[in-house]
Amino acid sequence: MKNKTKIILLVLTVLFITAFTVGCNKEPEITEPNNREDVSDGFPLTITDQIGREVTIERLPERIISLSPANTEILYALGLGDKIVGVTDYCDYPEEVATKEKIGGYSDPNIEKIISLNPDLILATGIYLKPIEELEKLGVPSVAIEPENIDEMLDSIEIIGKATGRHKEAMDLIDNLKARIKKVEDMQTSDQRLYMNCGILPLWLPVQELT
Repeated sequence: MKNKTKIILLVLTVLFITAFTVGCNKEPEITEPNNREDVSDGFPLTITDQIGREVTIERLPERIISLSPANTEILYALGLGDKIVGVTDYCDYPEEVATKEKIGGYSDPNIEKIISLNPDLILATGIYLKPIEELEKLGVPSVAIEPENIDEMLDSIEIIGKATGRHKEAMDLIDNLKARIKKVEDMQTSDQRLYMNCGILPLWLPVQELT
């Protein structure tokens, strides 16, 4: 539960930075890239995911399943919405995700449903290892994403970009977010402090994890 809360806070922080800097500077929001060049020559490839597993992806993924909202949003930001064939019950952004097949929750995804969708890549979360282990036995490449701070959140974007053949787009997105983070840092004075409330009751206050 602690790790799940940590990831939620990290995602909210990045979204806050994005929204805050767009509002203050009137910059356009990130849109899906139009670059559709063939990147299949980069496969097969082996990458290390965020729980230390080496995962080999034999070919450019065309049917992707996401097991967390954060992964789903990253996929859309990289222009891969058309390759997503399944998402969790909790994936609700962007609006287009409502048309995707639902495969259950974080901890209890429907393995039979996942297999029926014939995925060639699963973007999982490191919080719940059992689904990853089951999918590995079935031969479906599963990349686990589990960032614990802002830098690792940015790293997760790069990992997903590599795994999906969108490394350039991923690096562009990371540079964009880094620039927005820098703008927020530059606006901060020595006596400013941020309170971010997550949820209603009880009140959650991130202190050590996000400072």
